[in-house]
Amino acid sequence: MGFLTWSIIHLFLLLQLQTPVVLSQNIINGSVLVGESLTASESQQFSSSWRSPSGDFALGFRKIRPNDGFTLSIWFDKIPDKTIVWHAQAVNTTTGFVPAGSKVTLTADGGLVLTGPRGQLHWSSSLPPSSSSVSRGLITDAGEFGLFSQDSTVALWSSFGHPTDTLLPTQSSLSTALSTLQPPPMLLLPAIASTFQIRSSQIPPPSSSSSSSTPFNIEF
Repeated sequence: MGFLTWSIIHLFLLLQLQTPVVLSQNIINGSVLVGESLTASESQQFSSSWRSPSGDFALGFRKIRPNDGFTLSIWFDKIPDKTIVWHAQAVNTTTGFVPAGSKVTLTADGGLVLTGPRGQLHWSSSLPPSSSSVSRGLITDAGEFGLFSQDSTVALWSSFGHPTDTLLPTQSSLSTALSTLQPPPMLLLPAIASTFQIRSSQIPPPSSSSSSSTPFNIEF
């Protein structure tokens, strides 16, 4: 009886020690807290990035061309080409790209905010004035980045709701914003890079407007 009792106690203690670790991993993976930022670096093609839980997708700065040609993008991170599936439509630039030293920051009132080296605004997620404050961002294994308020399971803004020239498998339409994205551990099904015919073109021509008539690539 003593041995059985000790075995039960030992198992209970192991569960108590392991459970918080699992929960912590589910909450942290793919999540970005307010105040975190990324900076475009001239020394490397891919600056530091925010990755999805599996590492399939990443959000960060992609160096498209020499001499300060960066774009804030989401890309496949586990394939050699690192094909871009979404990018921010930068404004107040002559090229549509942003220079080295530009920064994207997750803010409570504006969500994602992209600024130049001198602090000039190039793009933001432009949340409505009535929106709740952002408390975290989430990049999923479906290739989507969403913004959430505290304790909310409904996205205030998502990249799927503001597509550029590519639709991913779980992205059902051009006009339907993500309204049911769940924070970890309830993630959307992963989008597998091998289901796509990878295109050689990485980015569409720059546009000064967030609305574009560029055809969408839907290739499975």
